[in-house]
Amino acid sequence: MRGVILGSGIISGDDGKRYQFHLQDIQNLEGRSERSLEKCEVDFEIDESGEKASAKAIFITKSSANVVDSITNSLNDNSISSIKLKAYIGIIFSALAFIPFLGWFFAIAGVVVYIFALIGISRESGCKSIIFNFIISAVLSFISTIIISFSTVSAVVGALSNADSGIFAGIGFAGIIGFIIAISALYFSYKYYSLLSEATNERLFFYAFIISVIATLTIFIPLLGILLTIISYIVQIVAWVKFKEIRKIN
Repeated sequence: MRGVILGSGIISGDDGKRYQFHLQDIQNLEGRSERSLEKCEVDFEIDESGEKASAKAIFITKSSANVVDSITNSLNDNSISSIKLKAYIGIIFSALAFIPFLGWFFAIAGVVVYIFALIGISRESGCKSIIFNFIISAVLSFISTIIISFSTVSAVVGALSNADSGIFAGIGFAGIIGFIIAISALYFSYKYYSLLSEATNERLFFYAFIISVIATLTIFIPLLGILLTIISYIVQIVAWVKFKEIRKIN
């Protein structure tokens, strides 16, 4: 019998009848979540041993034909394999942010896809704070970087142009504000990595955070800060590769 999956646990058969099914009865599930199966075409056998006829020995013959639906289902797929794939794409796109002209596109796309990976972990773990802490830490980090960079450049330009003390006082105040925001970003980043490590049962995420903090503190030491930043990046990638479960947390 052939049919189409209508939604959660329901197949509409070519005979006009509807049949219930369980995920374990799909022979080629291949990591798909139940949410991503909607509108997939299937071939199945009818099991009439129960009170109601149900579907068994189900094979997916064709995924959703609509490209938009396919992309939407993929983004909403909370299976571990799908979450990992979105994280990989997000990390790779973020690494391409330094490409001239197209860098902003890759940076934004990378963050969006990465957030969808975190949404999957948030849904499966029941912890919405993971996404909140990630977004807040990212926004505060961006703001502090802009302020501190502006203050540093302004201080150098002011020194070269013999600016008066009032200007330097303003630059120093802006630098202090930027530093306070950076500390706040560090706090939310700590919360994010702690929750992510707990939800995935993978401590490498937290180790990546610790290394990144050390890298930030040593950024002015030639090569060391850059080397530690690269190591932190690699450790985080390994953590995404290694994690195999999502645990329920408060």
